[in-house]
Amino acid sequence: MNAIEDYYMETGGNFWLVVTDDDMVVGTIGLLVKEQVGVLKKFFVHQDFRGREKGVSVMLYQALVAECQEKGVTSIVLDTPSKCYAAHRFYEK
Repeated sequence: MNAIEDYYMETGGNFWLVVTDDDMVVGTIGLLVKEQVGVLKKFFVHQDFRGREKGVSVMLYQALVAECQEKGVTSIVLDTPSKCYAAHRFYEK
């Protein structure tokens, strides 16, 4: 997280944060681009900001997908540990 620009932007990717009015980071998502493949990384949402009514997860994911479309990315690979069950449920939806 200390080298976001070097790690994400230099590959043609990006990194997004959702921050509250009082500067609390409540969500993140990262995109690495390797040729025409996007790698989704560091997708986290604080537990108090999860859920459809909050919209944080969807907003972050839509930003990533829009960036992929702009860059001509043809597929997105999920880089999430197998024990991240909440994340898997989100992607299945």
